[in-house]
Amino acid sequence: MTDAGRPADLSAALPPEPEAPVTPASPAAPVAPASPDRAGTGGLPSVAKPVGSIPFATSSDVLDDAARAALDGAATKLQSPEGRVLLRGFASGTNDTATGARRLARQRVLAVRTYLIEHGVAASRIDMRAVGMADDAPVADGVDIAIMP
Repeated sequence: MTDAGRPADLSAALPPEPEAPVTPASPAAPVAPASPDRAGTGGLPSVAKPVGSIPFATSSDVLDDAARAALDGAATKLQSPEGRVLLRGFASGTNDTATGARRLARQRVLAVRTYLIEHGVAASRIDMRAVGMADDAPVADGVDIAIMP
């Protein structure tokens, strides 16, 4: 007992805890990989449905006629609200630094995002990633479009 009249070990004053029921051991579940499962298309999550890729000229963030034509088809598919739209921008290794490549990739993603919004895709559904340079990029100079559930 302490000088305040309480037991020094409080666990002695508590009622015993009931025993947990014993369950048979189940076979060990396989260990999940540390990173999400990738579909092999430039790091795109396996749950994503690729819609298309928008090409850009090297070191450019301007949408040319080919890019606009590809975006017209993609915008029609993306107007229905069946998930989030994922835009991933890539830039080839012609830039001086990884930061420069990421900056160019971001400008490309913003150009595609603006075009999609102007053609009826809700801005609140669009997620953007400026990847920059990537060894497994699906398109060296462009923006990859996918739908995430």
